[in-house]
Amino acid sequence: MARLIGRGRWARSLLAISLTITALPVGAQGPTVLQPKTYESIPASLEGGWYISLCIEPSHCWIRYQNEKTGVVHTLGRFEKGSGGRHAADGTILMPKAPESGLMWDHDLFEEPWIAKGKFLLVTVKAVNPTVFTGKDGGKGYQVLTKSCVTFARDAWRYYSSEHYDLSLIPTPTQFADEIGRRHANIPIRERMKRAE
Repeated sequence: MARLIGRGRWARSLLAISLTITALPVGAQGPTVLQPKTYESIPASLEGGWYISLCIEPSHCWIRYQNEKTGVVHTLGRFEKGSGGRHAADGTILMPKAPESGLMWDHDLFEEPWIAKGKFLLVTVKAVNPTVFTGKDGGKGYQVLTKSCVTFARDAWRYYSSEHYDLSLIPTPTQFADEIGRRHANIPIRERMKRAE
């Protein structure tokens, strides 16, 4: 039985899979921060039990993996070369830009402080020894219509949860989040997407 994790409410049965919603545990040791890696360094699978989450903020989508025992966190999202960099007000680089177009492993760990505040993490399933989904292209490239962060997150979420979402020709993170909200009306999608608190 697959389990869909959220905020303490029962979900409806979906595609003949019994899904329940429970609280996502926070690891005792907290997330481990790792340096981002390009698609060549993505592991084929993860050992043990993992919570796999779909995360969406207004301009980006990614998949988050959290080990159920250790709390170790990994992320996987698609970036265009030169995007995704973060700087402090003084210009200090907090997160480097994507060195090439494609999937980036652990690049979205920068968002973990927001995840801890209940933001961006929309839905979660639990899996044992999951394969790390990279898609049919192995994680290479970026193209706004077919290889964006949105299309990757949608396809990965379908792989892990069996939920399918039809999106517009040029899909946006907000549109994807709205579709999630229509299917999971009990999850406060718009509230979770706000950065301000």
